[in-house]
Amino acid sequence: MVAVGGQNVLVPGVGDPVNTHLFRGDTSRLGYLIVAGHWYSAPGEVVAPAALMHDAHVKIGDSFTGSANGQPLQLRLVGETYDINNLGHSLFMDIATMASVTPAVVPFLYDITLAPGSDVAAYVRRVAAVEPDLLDVRASDTSIIAPVKIIDLVLLILAGVLALIGVGGVFNTLLLNTRERIHDTATLMALGMSPRQVIVMVGASAGLLALVGGLVAMPVGLSLHHVLNDVISNSAGNETPPVAYAVFNGYELVLIPLLGVGVAIAAALIPGRWAARTNVVEVLHAE
Repeated sequence: MVAVGGQNVLVPGVGDPVNTHLFRGDTSRLGYLIVAGHWYSAPGEVVAPAALMHDAHVKIGDSFTGSANGQPLQLRLVGETYDINNLGHSLFMDIATMASVTPAVVPFLYDITLAPGSDVAAYVRRVAAVEPDLLDVRASDTSIIAPVKIIDLVLLILAGVLALIGVGGVFNTLLLNTRERIHDTATLMALGMSPRQVIVMVGASAGLLALVGGLVAMPVGLSLHHVLNDVISNSAGNETPPVAYAVFNGYELVLIPLLGVGVAIAAALIPGRWAARTNVVEVLHAE
């Protein structure tokens, strides 16, 4: 269980009071991402997003004096977090940091994580029945997950359509390229190349081009992904957390180019078989 409180704190260099999130309990389940440094571990330690750090001209390891209700607070910045609320102008700390502030800060919210398989509705009813006029007990609103799943599905469909378009483009390019090189292929067949060797030649050339394209496209795509992540994060007053960059595992970075090679070789089978069945005499005579 995590108790949550709030308090406005004046921070030197920041014109408006900063909304401060105060916690008591195990905050590891709250899911805040650390960009640099570490999460607070003791009273007096605070964590902030990049925008607040920039405006207050502080960096990780710096100490500064804030104030709450006109009373000074000695604070030390130990980490940078990712938080889009208030465009990155928030502070996160242990509620014990406010022990010297009067009136005392009282938690207004308690986040409770149930064990897997628990009956959430039954738990809510049971707790609410203790003080029905005092406690407002609610299950976490998971309705926001549905739109996210819809967006994920749309993106998956879009990726599938783009993949099909890409496969069609590869096939069309191979077909046109094979037709343009049919005279060279016929010459090689006249010199003794077998139909099987023609198919292998067409497939190998397609696979090699796909491998080179994959080795070039993967770094470019990852760089573009990083740049777009940074632009989106900066627009919300944050730096991008490292975990946001880790969209692919090492084996996936190897598998994707190899998959492209496989698709190119498969797409080359039809043009390759067509070239292998070419009438050498007719082609050379036409040329």
